[in-house]
Amino acid sequence: MADLTLFNGKVPASYTPSKGIQITARRVTLRFAVTVTGAPTTVQWYLEFSGDAQTWFRETAEEDQGGGAVSMPAVVRTLQYVDGTDLPVGTTKLSLQFIRDEQLVRVQLACAGTATVKLTTPYGEQPF
Repeated sequence: MADLTLFNGKVPASYTPSKGIQITARRVTLRFAVTVTGAPTTVQWYLEFSGDAQTWFRETAEEDQGGGAVSMPAVVRTLQYVDGTDLPVGTTKLSLQFIRDEQLVRVQLACAGTATVKLTTPYGEQPF
């Protein structure tokens, strides 16, 4: 089975959504091929979920601060190199796996620098 392409191109500075997919068996597997052409850079991204492909809900983290206080900040993930530095010039390939209970998922991408991304998934069906 061929991977589904969710995003393929230059990542803009402002968040841009990928194509959405229907989640299969609660599995969300994302394969990033990030090609940096200029100075080292980072790619930021987050997941959004939907039940109808019309209204999207951003993922949040759950952080226990103690004493019954729980913070629920909006999630932003940053793709970095192995030592926590910016992605170097060239292509870096990363695979990420998640278990989620929603019906549909898409990825919002933004870049601080110059990078192209090919984002694919081996699972799921594209509903739109």
